[in-house]
Amino acid sequence: MQQNMHKLKEHIIHSYGLLFYQAGQKELSGQIFGLFLSNEKEALALDDIVAALQVSKGPVSQCIRFLSDAGLLKQVRLNGQRRRFYRLADKVWQAMGRLFLKPLQEQLELAQLAFNEQAKTPAEKQLLDKLHVMQENLVQQSIALLQANLR
Repeated sequence: MQQNMHKLKEHIIHSYGLLFYQAGQKELSGQIFGLFLSNEKEALALDDIVAALQVSKGPVSQCIRFLSDAGLLKQVRLNGQRRRFYRLADKVWQAMGRLFLKPLQEQLELAQLAFNEQAKTPAEKQLLDKLHVMQENLVQQSIALLQANLR
């Protein structure tokens, strides 16, 4: 049972690392985010993250700063502890939406502008219209998925 749980946690950490990487962010940022999602502790200190992911403190510290600035993590104080601890932010899924949907929407808009300049024939313009509808549907579905995670 514990081995299955360990494999699941590793999968979550790896998957979020890949997601962040594919979105143009540092893979380690995604791995840290995945660690927080899969962790049963209330909060993690820098040393906990370093030990769990077996990486050095410098890059972890930079990624924690990025995740905090993006609204995904927040610093907390634990009773009697002098170290800094972090946990998932209260509105983490809204922050994920801002982090991932905005760049996707910007890329789709740039692609649409490029197509607009090149579309000359009615068939090309019709294809462009289909791409625009697909873009809108993708953004709306992504927003709906994020909102479902907020509940």
